[in-house]
Amino acid sequence: MGNFSTACYILVNGLWDKKFVGDFKDGVNRFKPGQTVQADTFDEKWVKGLVDWWNIELKDRTPKWAAEVTTILERDIVATAHEFGTTRPAMAIFERGAHAHSNGILNGMAIHSLNALVGSLFAKGGMMYQMGVPYGPLPVNEEDYMDDYAKNGPWKKYPRIDLKGHEDGYLLANNMLQEVGPNSLKGKPYKLDTIMFYQNNAVWTAPNGQQWEEALKELFVIDTSPFPGETAMMADLILPDHTYLERLQDAPTYPFEGWPMTQLRVPAIKPLYDTKYYGDVLIEIGKRIKGPMGEYYKALKDTENVLRHLAKGFEANPGDNGVKDFESWKEKGVWYKKPYLWQQRDGEFYEWDGKDYTKKMTPEEVKAKLLKTPSGKFEFRSGWLEANADWIAAKTGRDKAKLMFPHWEEPKHPGGGDLYMVTPKVALHAEGRGGNIPVAISLLQPVMGGRDQVYIEIHPETARKRGIRDGDLCRIKSEVGSITGRVRYFEGVRPDTLVFPMEHGHWAMGRWAKGRAPGHSGEVTVNQSDRISGQCNYYSTKVTIEKV
Repeated sequence: MGNFSTACYILVNGLWDKKFVGDFKDGVNRFKPGQTVQADTFDEKWVKGLVDWWNIELKDRTPKWAAEVTTILERDIVATAHEFGTTRPAMAIFERGAHAHSNGILNGMAIHSLNALVGSLFAKGGMMYQMGVPYGPLPVNEEDYMDDYAKNGPWKKYPRIDLKGHEDGYLLANNMLQEVGPNSLKGKPYKLDTIMFYQNNAVWTAPNGQQWEEALKELFVIDTSPFPGETAMMADLILPDHTYLERLQDAPTYPFEGWPMTQLRVPAIKPLYDTKYYGDVLIEIGKRIKGPMGEYYKALKDTENVLRHLAKGFEANPGDNGVKDFESWKEKGVWYKKPYLWQQRDGEFYEWDGKDYTKKMTPEEVKAKLLKTPSGKFEFRSGWLEANADWIAAKTGRDKAKLMFPHWEEPKHPGGGDLYMVTPKVALHAEGRGGNIPVAISLLQPVMGGRDQVYIEIHPETARKRGIRDGDLCRIKSEVGSITGRVRYFEGVRPDTLVFPMEHGHWAMGRWAKGRAPGHSGEVTVNQSDRISGQCNYYSTKVTIEKV
């Protein structure tokens, strides 16, 4: 909600970046709360649909409105909006949280729209894409080894099992791990025979992991974890990977500074046991395929050979730190090359010419390289969503007139409870992967004191109304399960929300992780996904809590 009110405040107070966004033809600001604007009075530059967005949504999304919805003080919303709107550069970024709801795609669009309003897109210190790494080609071309079955086999007609939670799928989703187990269990659109896991423990991490447990009972399960997690306990075959201290593995960066960068994880110690890096496991399996594809994997040879060929791309593109081949990459541990090749200044786009950003880009070049939308602009009015408006309206019930814009929509909260539940990942854990490391456990929940167990954080006022004291043993319930755990008072939690960190609750994973209370938050999290993006709605479940 604050994203919409921030956008409203920026426009009402004339704080938008006029050189990037555009301006009224006569320079007079017509953005007034509750009042529509004539589209032909505004000249857009690098954006599309701003006035339409204002008229259909933003004019009513004032800080006062946001305060009523969120219970955050209006003065705090205004102060935040003013600081963002008057700071250059400023970036609005988001991760798991805002988009982990049924309206997540709309929230994400609204947040990102703030970057356009203040002109931070491709500006110095602003928002930009991560450039790719100029790797060399693989040792062989896979297409040269594909037979007719590989190119045209009947397997191509099979629908993807992860995208078929609904009969007609999800509009934007590329993969939906949370749906694989449940869909196989239901036979939608078919049942799996075999499943192989890599750095994934879906039995534990997925929402409503109980469905995964039932699904894996029917399947031939291959696990590759070096640790005895829940999936390993249910596996028919274990092909254990090296630990991160033992692997030779490339590690391209997440979106970072924009300029290309890739790291090389180099073994710190020799493998302690009979383990094998997962990439080599795949290559070794491939070598056993009869026919031309088996010859392809034999030509790949092994992971080191693949990495050596990737590093050949650095010969023509040496890194700023001198990395120019596999050996120097291995020595330095990272290849990177500055600068970022594009920059937007005062509403104009420039390309690096080898010395400076002096080559002015045409609108066609901007569209091809940077703003890759149907219009070649930042689209408040999404051309892609508009082209699919009939599908979206039919499958989600959204208003066809506004579904292509970021707009406020009350999220759908399954679970049957009266309290929201958020399940954050704490600093030293990622999906509970640190549960078997004693030092990570000791620092798990420092504010609450959680070490041997995770405490369920509850606002004192909420607890007292339910007769719950600090430290009481309580039961959380939703329509998919229940968990018993101890609560801790914390005034930093909203009165209508429980905070239940996603860390403990392992029934496997070794002696340090096993049996630490309470159960895993996924046991009470309903498996719901955004019909457009396919994003898992981890934060949408509502639960009840009662003293045991």
